[in-house]
Amino acid sequence: PEYQVDISETQGAVDSTNRVVSGELEMGISTSATDYENFYGEGSWEGQPHKQSRLLWYFDESPIQIVVAKDAGIKDITDLSGKRFGPGGTGTSCATIVKNILKTLEVEAELFEAGQGDIKDAVIDRQIVGGAKAGIAGDSFVMEIGASIDMDIIDFTDDQIAKICEAIPYVVPAVIPAGTYDGIDYDVHTVQILQGSQSTASLPQELGYK
Repeated sequence: PEYQVDISETQGAVDSTNRVVSGELEMGISTSATDYENFYGEGSWEGQPHKQSRLLWYFDESPIQIVVAKDAGIKDITDLSGKRFGPGGTGTSCATIVKNILKTLEVEAELFEAGQGDIKDAVIDRQIVGGAKAGIAGDSFVMEIGASIDMDIIDFTDDQIAKICEAIPYVVPAVIPAGTYDGIDYDVHTVQILQGSQSTASLPQELGYK
């Protein structure tokens, strides 16, 4: 109660990071993906590392969930080669990560670049075989697809997860328990990013930063 916090809406972790870096915000949301790329000057900050950025804490998990139509016959991530597939909403961390996953595992899918809602509709309308979303286990994107068509969620092998985590240093292994979604009666092994809060080294000491 001794602190007064002013809330400002942003367009996501990239926008929040840019505002924190510029000094517009003192604290903002972040993900392990944007934290890493911002600090080391990669991705959206290619060649512009921000070494004054600081992670405050991580408070939630966002597993990568790759949903496919059950009758598309996609049993492994490699089955996406040659298929039309939505890697995640344009400009999102999910899309960047999924594209890196496909590259790492040498999967040559035909990418459907669109917003998250358009990807969901395209899967349901059978214009594409599947789509990806980074979100909590029990994500509405997945649930809405499952309410419309029979679906599967791609389950990665241990070897695939090891290769992904080596190639993408800001993801960690994750398991979505069987039964999280109707019709998915198996544990889904995947990778995840972490959701958190960030600031910079200039955050005042009296706010508790050390």
